[in-house]
Amino acid sequence: MLIAALACAALVSIALIGLSWPRRDDAEVSAFMLLALGTALWSGARLMEVVTFDMPVRVGWAKVAYLGIMMVPAAWLRLVLGLTRPELNALPVVRVGWVVALLVAAAFLGLVATNELHHLVWLDARFVVIDGVQRAVFAHGPVFWVGTAYNYVLLAMSLVLLTLPASETVNALYAHAATRTQVRLALVGGQLLPLVAHLAYLQRWTTALGGDLTPATFAISTALLGWIVLRPRLRDTAAYARGKIIEAMRDGCIVLARDGTIASINAAARYLLPTARLHALPPDVLNVPSILREFERTRLPNRHQVWLHDTGRTLEITLEGLIDARGRHTGVFLLLRDVTVEQLQRAGMASAQDALRGELQRTQAKLSLLENDVNRDSLTHLFNRRFFETQAPRLLDHARRDSRPVTLALFDIDCFKQYNDTYGHLQGDDCLRMVADTLGMACRHPDDFIARVGGEEFIAMLFDLSLDDARSAVARVVATVAERARPHAASVVAPYVTLSAGAVTVTPDGERLDALFEHADTALYEAKRNGRNTLRFHHAAPGLRSVVGGE
Repeated sequence: MLIAALACAALVSIALIGLSWPRRDDAEVSAFMLLALGTALWSGARLMEVVTFDMPVRVGWAKVAYLGIMMVPAAWLRLVLGLTRPELNALPVVRVGWVVALLVAAAFLGLVATNELHHLVWLDARFVVIDGVQRAVFAHGPVFWVGTAYNYVLLAMSLVLLTLPASETVNALYAHAATRTQVRLALVGGQLLPLVAHLAYLQRWTTALGGDLTPATFAISTALLGWIVLRPRLRDTAAYARGKIIEAMRDGCIVLARDGTIASINAAARYLLPTARLHALPPDVLNVPSILREFERTRLPNRHQVWLHDTGRTLEITLEGLIDARGRHTGVFLLLRDVTVEQLQRAGMASAQDALRGELQRTQAKLSLLENDVNRDSLTHLFNRRFFETQAPRLLDHARRDSRPVTLALFDIDCFKQYNDTYGHLQGDDCLRMVADTLGMACRHPDDFIARVGGEEFIAMLFDLSLDDARSAVARVVATVAERARPHAASVVAPYVTLSAGAVTVTPDGERLDALFEHADTALYEAKRNGRNTLRFHHAAPGLRSVVGGE
């Protein structure tokens, strides 16, 4: 009898998995499939155990059976939770509880697999003759009773949930009271049958029948549950299709339970309202309490508009009540439609263009800030070499077109490496910022700029200055740095920070920027070769219309 019962239980469980597979994306169906898988493993392994007369092999199949033994109570609790109180799954404590349950099951299965090392699960396993029939008897150890108690705790939690009233979420999603009653009775009956069978096994009342009938009775309960609870879901293709269509809709769909919490929400609604969560109250921006009060007053479908300030969207909310077979109000259906574009069209093209223009201006401002960051030296906040290399040729072309004098001046901090070695890089950075601030005094024209082009090297591009004015501007910078008397004990020039400068002033006629840079660099070299803390101007090369003089 036992062999036939276990074989049927395993086959029925496998068949239930196959029948449920097309709807595996449903949370409750997936929990049911996990339950059926557990009963299949438990029954199948128990069957192989019963027909085996080699004790080590029999113990091996008993270990495999414990995979199903640990799966079934947890899957049962998960299924009961989903069918009676699905909102609890959203609680952090429940999520942590499932993680703990997984860890406990893993630890127990590890002890089962290694029982030969510690004998905590089974103290002994041997064949005995009972009523003329050879049977296997396992002497249970302390961990077996701990595991049994753990599984009973899970099943007890399931029974507690079944004694509580159905949540508003369930009432909203399962409108027929008769259906809810059938579900509850099926769950209670399906749980009590295996409990009775297992208690009978522990009392050795089923020894004459071959031993533990619990897996077979769990398979019966699973089949009963599948027939009463899940068969309507599996057969109701229209409802399943409606669910798929609603999930794929571009408009948001939300079902509210009678307590105002979200019982169901589709992908479009989750996109429009990223903060919306199942079994929680809708986001405040929807102003649902006010909408529901009006609905309670009129009981008529109504329509509202709300503005989402975070995204700038305008949503049109259509509200309709959900009524069960007895005409009782079970919840509310909200249809969310993004009407932002329609409002812009109704407001007219001018308003739309203003909005786009404002967005363009904001984008341009962001790009300007980004470009400014790219062209600025992060330490001194002067322009950098990239800016000089991209903008200086353009400015030089403008000066050539307008026949305006251009001064290109190179500055170098004397003995700066020794300054860093003596005072450290933080003081070195502070010194660079001091020099950068001083260089700014040379700029007078809107096109003038200063750039940091190397570690301690700077370049100034000045416009509309005569030779004398350019010489005075550069000399004033060199003198001011020296006058600030920033200590520099390692300098071979003076006991304070000094600058050397080289410059060239021309009215450009065809020369390239690199030629001017080379002239200024030559002048800087001459300044350093002649004692530093000074400046030199380069004389014009042949063919340049220059306004430079001597030193």
